[in-house]
Amino acid sequence: MNNTFSYIRAIPYGLYMNVIQHAFFFYRFGRLNTRIEVPPHVTVASSEHLFFIVGILSVMLLFYFMKKLPSGAPRRTLFAFFIVAVCLGTIGSVGGGLFGPIGVLIYGLVPFLVILPIGYGLARGVQRFLKK
Repeated sequence: MNNTFSYIRAIPYGLYMNVIQHAFFFYRFGRLNTRIEVPPHVTVASSEHLFFIVGILSVMLLFYFMKKLPSGAPRRTLFAFFIVAVCLGTIGSVGGGLFGPIGVLIYGLVPFLVILPIGYGLARGVQRFLKK
């Protein structure tokens, strides 16, 4: 088994979504988000956890597809698609916050669930092209 893409390693890598969300907040308001306001009817402790969950699940999906590809150009192709999905997923999860916790999860994960399989298919095409 390839230990480079162990799913346990997705946990620290999942913090990237939290960091990006804080960077957006800092850019927009000029300060860090240190105050967590949760309505009393919401059972989730804070939206911070939701961004972290989106980050973990997206990295786990990336690792799932990376394990199936040989190193080199196919993995770089898939990673380029992951970067595009990160941009769209961040916008989706921040905007999805308007719909509550489910919005953050759904709108944050949909770009990864759509773009990464497309990137994997193209990476497989790159792999076949390089074998010729």
